Amino acid sequence: MSLTRILRSCSLAVMALTVAIFANAANAQQPSPTLDAIQKRGTLRVGWAVIYPHFYRDPKTNQLTGVSHEIVEELAKSLNVKLELIEDNWATLIAGIQSNKFDITIPSLAITLPRALSVTYSRPVYQSAVGLMIRRDDLAKYKTWSDMDVQTARISVTLGSNADMFVTRAMTNSQILRVKAAPDSITQLLTGRADAWASPVDSFIKVGEEQPSLVRLPGPPVGYSKVSFAMKAGDYFFRDWVNYFIDELQDTGTLLRIFKKYGLSEDSLVK
Repeated sequence: MSLTRILRSCSLAVMALTVAIFANAANAQQPSPTLDAIQKRGTLRVGWAVIYPHFYRDPKTNQLTGVSHEIVEELAKSLNVKLELIEDNWATLIAGIQSNKFDITIPSLAITLPRALSVTYSRPVYQSAVGLMIRRDDLAKYKTWSDMDVQTARISVTLGSNADMFVTRAMTNSQILRVKAAPDSITQLLTGRADAWASPVDSFIKVGEEQPSLVRLPGPPVGYSKVSFAMKAGDYFFRDWVNYFIDELQDTGTLLRIFKKYGLSEDSLVK
């Protein structure tokens, strides 16, 4: 092959590569189909499940409240749309995103590797430790969660939650009782059908106020999770916008104000 043909072939290859690079860059910058749908619909559809003190019904008013509730209200305001809350459970929130049942989850979904195969996460909003809550009368029996890793101990968890994942890995001897939602676990603990309830320790603050007979088991947590919004897999334009929204909440002090309102520490926030 002549030098001229070699140079021409190289030039064509460089041009093709350049076109491909710019095409990929252009595709990466395409507006989010989710954001487009939200704007056209005029509503932001948010999937939620009970998690204290982040998203729950106030027993006095039966109104939805909590840290994450206030955050998604701010999210809808920032998009200038109405907020539509769609109740689900922790075991099927991912499926709800995949089936377009809702646009995004509440920012209380723990980041796990299996979930990350199916959805795209925003950057972490806060970090949460998983622990155990027991009956106050049983405090003398157990010093830490490892003391409950015996065949006679019954640990209640929410099916599909990060608490389920951590407890299943750490407590290989205990009986794991998987239920649909946190209120079911609390009922099991109160009625003696379970010996402990595994959940993010943030939950124990609110529950302990309402149920003085229940207390957090002392000692180190069973595990830690970073927590964030989840949305349709690959929707990076929407993810980036949500990340900017989280940054603004932090920079303006709004996120810290919301956390303090519900008795949570600034240390929980992910900078």
